[in-house]
Amino acid sequence: MNLLLDTRLAFRSLVKRPGAALVMILTLAVGLGVNAAIFGVLDRLVLRPFVFPDVDRMVLLSETSKSEELDSSNVAPANWFEVRREAKGIFESVAAFSGWNANLIGADGPERVLGTRVSTEFFRSLRVEPAAGRFFLPGTPDPDAVVIADSLWRRLGTDPGIVGKPLSINGRSYQVVGVARPGFNFPEGSEVWSTLVLSPDEAASRTDHYLSVLGRLAPGVSLSAAAARFEVLAAGLRARNPETNAGRGIRVRTLTEGLQDEGTPSILGLWQAAAAFVLLIAWVNLANLMLARGSERRRDLAVLEALGASRGRRVLTLLSEGAVVAIAGALLSLPIAALAIRLMRDAMPATIRKFIYGWDQLGLDGRTFAFTLGLAVFSVLAFSVWPALRSSGSGIGGALRQDRRGGLGIGAQRGRSALVIVEVAAGLVLLVSAALCVRGATRLLDGPQGYDPDHLLTLRVTLDEARYPDDASRRAFARGAVARLAAQPGVASVAEANVMPATGNNNVFPLAIEGEAPPDKSDPPQVDGRMVSPRYFETLGLPILSGRGIAASDGPDTLPVAVISRSMAERYWPGRDPLGKRFRAGEEGQPWLTVVGVAGDHIHHWFNRRNYPTFFEPLEQHPRPRLTLAVRTLGEPESFAREARKALRALDPYQPVYDVGSMRRSISESTIGLQYVAAVMAAFAFFGVILAISGVYAVMAYRVSLRRQEIGVRVALGATKRDVLGLTLGQALRLTALGLVGGAILSAFAGRAISGLLRGVTEVDPKLIVGGVALLGAAMLLAAFIPTRRALALDPAEVLRNE
Repeated sequence: MNLLLDTRLAFRSLVKRPGAALVMILTLAVGLGVNAAIFGVLDRLVLRPFVFPDVDRMVLLSETSKSEELDSSNVAPANWFEVRREAKGIFESVAAFSGWNANLIGADGPERVLGTRVSTEFFRSLRVEPAAGRFFLPGTPDPDAVVIADSLWRRLGTDPGIVGKPLSINGRSYQVVGVARPGFNFPEGSEVWSTLVLSPDEAASRTDHYLSVLGRLAPGVSLSAAAARFEVLAAGLRARNPETNAGRGIRVRTLTEGLQDEGTPSILGLWQAAAAFVLLIAWVNLANLMLARGSERRRDLAVLEALGASRGRRVLTLLSEGAVVAIAGALLSLPIAALAIRLMRDAMPATIRKFIYGWDQLGLDGRTFAFTLGLAVFSVLAFSVWPALRSSGSGIGGALRQDRRGGLGIGAQRGRSALVIVEVAAGLVLLVSAALCVRGATRLLDGPQGYDPDHLLTLRVTLDEARYPDDASRRAFARGAVARLAAQPGVASVAEANVMPATGNNNVFPLAIEGEAPPDKSDPPQVDGRMVSPRYFETLGLPILSGRGIAASDGPDTLPVAVISRSMAERYWPGRDPLGKRFRAGEEGQPWLTVVGVAGDHIHHWFNRRNYPTFFEPLEQHPRPRLTLAVRTLGEPESFAREARKALRALDPYQPVYDVGSMRRSISESTIGLQYVAAVMAAFAFFGVILAISGVYAVMAYRVSLRRQEIGVRVALGATKRDVLGLTLGQALRLTALGLVGGAILSAFAGRAISGLLRGVTEVDPKLIVGGVALLGAAMLLAAFIPTRRALALDPAEVLRNE
């Protein structure tokens, strides 16, 4: 009964001051909304990216070594077969899978679709059911069967009888045996699955690491027990195969952890920390407002005390007002969070979002609602308890005397001052952190790449083995593609490579240097490799620092050569001229490559491939089925996309051309994660600074209103405007200065943390901190000066008459 009465009284009290009530509710709604939005993203991308049944029982196996980064696709085939044999009793089912380049020939022409080759236990391990037909039968793989995704089935015309019909993929005929349920596109946006069939040589390899292995733990088997079992298996593999497995282990992780992007948890942790700062500022503002509300209600509390109400009863009276604000703020925060999540989800390019597990499931759900409700309850404690205790502790006489003087107790004044210092410091940390992230993203997006990305159009093709089975046929296609594109009007030059910068792909090779000790086969040094055409460096604008580039005369019957990057030269031939030196990239049996030139470094990917040791080999000497063409145009590259497609279609009407776009777009898409970091941090800084400014304004306005009588008396006794400014604005200056000093120190530590998180993309800059101090300090002084102007305009006679 008392709770209901307190709630009604709190609601009436808020209605009497609708402006103040609205400010409190909006302040809390913003703080709760941004935290709910980030929690929703964190929950879907880190905690629950997959919707498979009992996903917590699913694990991913990865091979480890001393120098290689932990990868989800690095199990050698021969090791996989031993894993499968040892899995009995540990796994209920276990499966391997690997990427598959699938060129589909449909009624509307050629189309490249994302494919995956999977072992027969793949779908059973995931516990998914087909929407039509069946999945692969356990046991012997069927090399002519495919399962297609619902999205591909719809693009093919939603034929209800598609099961049993043929599909032409990579020049071969496959039979559709099943259609996956809507929404299933694991892994990484796959739309067609074939069975994993390995030749005897492939199955025996322990040096080619490209398989992903997932398993479902058997009932009663824990993750730690599985890890211990595979530690024993890894030890046995090392003992039996010392040349290939020495130093290599097997790590068992949950599927969620294993397939998570390396930087996602840290980035989302940064966002959650920034969102917490916003909420902290909101709590500080609300605490100040609740202190003001408590001061205004001192007479009411004194009356309750006179009527025999205990202090606890008076505290509950004030807490009920905070609870009403919290409930209203929580309800209003949900549409704010929903809008923020929707904006984040829809802004992600379609070409990228399909590779981010859980992205399409972003949205409000019961867990986000429960989180927001729990945070709202905690908020009541954060911003209401201390003000309620402060406001309810005075005796009747003291309360009435304070009310007559229009002042505050020393403790309350100090408390409000401390709160102002906290929100100024938090606002500066958010502002500087956002500036660091924005500067880092801008540098990578618009700054030097090591080559000239302007006026470059890129196109990708993947030649299927049926029509391009050997090096000669692949060379013929590459030559024809360059010739046809170069002949188009408005084209300055054309080049090819198996991998272009900023395209999301990469080729890594083990390195051996002639004349030096053979590398450890189980953990050799790694370098990136590119197979490029003669005009590659000219077309990209990648400088040759010494020696020469790839020449047209570097053919299949000439000396195997390579151009290396400056970083490769400095790492492996420090202080020496690398020209004429020889190295081998790949396994034993590959030819020794003679270094004929040194090229400049470039950014391949912002996160872990900036100025990485790289070599460039003639495409004619080592043709690849996967090609990216770069066309330097005289005009806007996007306007040439249609003509480029036509030229390649004329060369081979059955060859799909995909990922057509400018190099600038590729750079933008490759840095989309960093751009999101910058955009979200900028939004948090905006909200945090606005809340901090409004908090300083509210505190100063309230202080001036309480000191009206004192100011009137001082003016009547001869005080000047400068004296009044010193009395009012001087205190704001002191509090702001203390907050800015503390915020600057915290910003330096935050900047170091962000620099480490973003792999050195940005670094702490004293000028940036000074600029943040100046900007925020000016805003705070303006917020404090507005109510001070009102104090300067006071008429002492009117003030004293009203008092």
